[in-house]
Amino acid sequence: MLVFCGLERELDGLLAALRQAGVICLKAVLTPDNRSWTPGRLYRELQREHRAMGRG
Repeated sequence: MLVFCGLERELDGLLAALRQAGVICLKAVLTPDNRSWTPGRLYRELQREHRAMGRG
């Protein structure tokens, strides 16, 4: 699981580079809503979203 913070300008390029390198993992951007979540809660939410998108 990767959590990005403060990389707004670099995010598209970073995601493309990760994809090209074959890095497969759950990814999130830190937001005011998820800022206080535990890593476990964030991971569960990312898994739920991943399944909802038909990718897992």
